[in-house]
Amino acid sequence: MPYSSLSYLCDETKKADAKAFGRLMAFIREVDAQHHTVVAVQVENETGVMGAAREHSDEADTLFASPVTGDFASYMRRSSNTMTAEMKAAVESGKSEGTWEEVFGLEAEEVFSAYYTASYVGTVAKAGKREYPLPMAVNCWLNKAGDQAGVYPSGGPISKMREVWRYCAPNIDLYAPDIYLPDFSDICGEYTRRNEALFIPECATHQYAAARNILCVGRYHAVCYSTFGFEDMGLPLNAQQMALFGADATDPALKTPQDVETYGAVNQFLTGMMDLLTKQYGTENLQAGSGENEKTSVFRIDGIEIHADYLAPQGACLVLRNHEKEFFVLVYETTLSFLSNDPQKPGLDFTLLEEGSFSNGVWQRGRRLNGDEAVSISSEHPVLLRVRVFQYA
Repeated sequence: MPYSSLSYLCDETKKADAKAFGRLMAFIREVDAQHHTVVAVQVENETGVMGAAREHSDEADTLFASPVTGDFASYMRRSSNTMTAEMKAAVESGKSEGTWEEVFGLEAEEVFSAYYTASYVGTVAKAGKREYPLPMAVNCWLNKAGDQAGVYPSGGPISKMREVWRYCAPNIDLYAPDIYLPDFSDICGEYTRRNEALFIPECATHQYAAARNILCVGRYHAVCYSTFGFEDMGLPLNAQQMALFGADATDPALKTPQDVETYGAVNQFLTGMMDLLTKQYGTENLQAGSGENEKTSVFRIDGIEIHADYLAPQGACLVLRNHEKEFFVLVYETTLSFLSNDPQKPGLDFTLLEEGSFSNGVWQRGRRLNGDEAVSISSEHPVLLRVRVFQYA
């Protein structure tokens, strides 16, 4: 028998919890409306059924054997173009009406769980937004390849259940993956492919934490990247923690904790650049890559090619175009080269190449680079470069 609660099936419980959440949001409005220190609210934490794909009480069994609501069944068929492959296959091969198994086939039990779980969360979120319309978020324990629903919380807001949640909980604004799995970049891509913001409330503190931070900001233009257990960074994860987080214990990255000094330096640079970064969100003027995913990244911006050759898997590079032919480049464990891809002006050289940082939004110049330092730009430690180039025939 799975660990679960009938609360998400019970209308009276939903109403009571929605009322309580409304009071909480009213309190936040009264206390914080002028200061806005609360910018989003997580309605539930890694919600779903553990131990089985769905609830197996008598009430749940009766509902599961009943016909699927017609509006929901037709909505799912209309939304199949954004679904994951397995969900799309289940919907398109199922009946247009009938019981949950007839309509959703092998995915029926998890869809059933998601429908009632999301309806509960959506009711609570709606009541909160009536009092104070802050963005509402739900986070999820991700499904590893090969895992069956119930090994991870069945019915939670994983990508496979995204369309179910969108129908049942329209007041949820942010779908947030807790990432403790090795295929980090693929997960980020999956959670942004529907043109939604990337919000990562939890991720591992192992050796790729700093590089993934750079990747999230520079490639996926994330609104949140937060390592879990930040105060324990530098310490190895134990087996109990990995089981609790749903981590893939075979991930070799878990064996090496993130170096605290590197992580701190990366975040200081990103914090100083925040105004510049957010102005370029959603544009090609902000790009990034990491050695975890590839040996070399090539960034093409305004006729310039910037090649980042990673010296180690934890290396990373972020490129921000500031003005015409001027870039800020955050880099570590990487060698850089700048090339022109303008056939009319194949030559390229530097008019400015210097290290530095931002303080209160103002660039503070550090070491100026020239000579051999400009021929081979390489750094084993995090460094922020200001680069200005010109092209010539």
